[in-house]
Amino acid sequence: MSVRAWFSRIVSHPRVFDAQTAILGGKRLAVALRPIAAHTTRGRAHGIVLDVGGGTASGHSLWPPDWTYISLDPDKRVVRRDASRGAIRRIVGDASCLAFGDDSVDVVMMKAVSHHLDDSTWLSALSEVRRILRPEGYFLFVDGVFSHERWISRLAWFADTGRFPRPSTELESAIATSFEVESKERMDLLHHSLVLVGRPHPALRGGLTERIGM
Repeated sequence: MSVRAWFSRIVSHPRVFDAQTAILGGKRLAVALRPIAAHTTRGRAHGIVLDVGGGTASGHSLWPPDWTYISLDPDKRVVRRDASRGAIRRIVGDASCLAFGDDSVDVVMMKAVSHHLDDSTWLSALSEVRRILRPEGYFLFVDGVFSHERWISRLAWFADTGRFPRPSTELESAIATSFEVESKERMDLLHHSLVLVGRPHPALRGGLTERIGM
């Protein structure tokens, strides 16, 4: 095993992953995301949310208890974690090939994933999210953005297992090809982070054009 592969395996270990998330501002981000998650599920007692790259499934707490929460991750170690918890469904999967039917998911969240995907896989993942979302569904995207001016962020990217951080303009442009963007916000964590909400098409547009809880 190469040094890089060894380092990636250590950093992606579930316990290390949780610690890294906390250092990067995970608690602040969760607080900011709660009102957005509440908006995407408002008025619906039941639904399906897919957390692409869900890792240790910490995002589960954002969603109503009666909704079906599915955490998809390529790492079998996190998928096996707490398998007895019936409220969380964990599956092994690839963001660029989602094993879900067309128009079958109400909300897709993709948090801290895009910087792990090369350009081809990133665009395929967006296409897959667009395919599986119901017409009235929501896409919640969150990730750090690359900035030459922020030295501490550049240092953190150097140590990150993801090798494809992108500028905000590049992320927004790619997302806009498949989704109508309803809101976008930036948060200052260790990285500048982009929080964006999109819809598969203009129907049932509404509500998130103003700043929400940031």
